[in-house]
Amino acid sequence: MNNFKGFSLHPMDAMNNIKAMIDASIILCASTDEEISQTGDQVLYLVRNYAEAVCIESSESVLVAEKQG
Repeated sequence: MNNFKGFSLHPMDAMNNIKAMIDASIILCASTDEEISQTGDQVLYLVRNYAEAVCIESSESVLVAEKQG
């Protein structure tokens, strides 16, 4: 797997993407408009799943490297 829903799983790219997504979700969640606020919640769930995918990908990479080492 090279990406998660089009987002890079490379750790440095992912950290930058996750930060940007969290920033956006904070702004959206602060809205008094319910639909926009819910969109912020959805972005947070996306970020959570993205972070999990990055962890899994990183763990798999470490295991492969250990087997080769």
